[in-house]
Amino acid sequence: MRFAETWSPCTVAAMRDVAPQIREFVLRPDGGVSAFAVGSHINVNLLIDGQPQTRSYSLVGEAGTDGYRIAVRLAPDSRGGSRAMWALKPGAQIEVSSPCSLLELDWRRPAYCLIAGGIGITPIVGITSALARRGADVMLHYFVRSRRAAAVLDELS
Repeated sequence: MRFAETWSPCTVAAMRDVAPQIREFVLRPDGGVSAFAVGSHINVNLLIDGQPQTRSYSLVGEAGTDGYRIAVRLAPDSRGGSRAMWALKPGAQIEVSSPCSLLELDWRRPAYCLIAGGIGITPIVGITSALARRGADVMLHYFVRSRRAAAVLDELS
């Protein structure tokens, strides 16, 4: 079932700043990492201003055993999700959903043009890697305010 959500307790295993105002989190579910399609996202349950709320974050890269990688841009004008994520510390316990994908790629094409802007690069990282590994001709256009603001430039290089 494409949209069936199961929730798991999860530990914030690691975090690092990958660009000004962008922090990457490695989230390790207690039951282990589920396989997921590139471009997938997870939902995260957070306390925002004392109220339980859910936020969705795209998974960065491809499935691995270390945990789910997400990147969160600290947005001062947000509804509080980014502030709540940035307030977490390594070792914190949160709850995450199973990965879900809302997009489908036609893997049979010989060439692809991918376009991303700012933090929107997160789901594109895994897609780019998977296409390149298959030998597809991939052109990626990644728009950011400055090179310094490019969250995963080293990984894409």
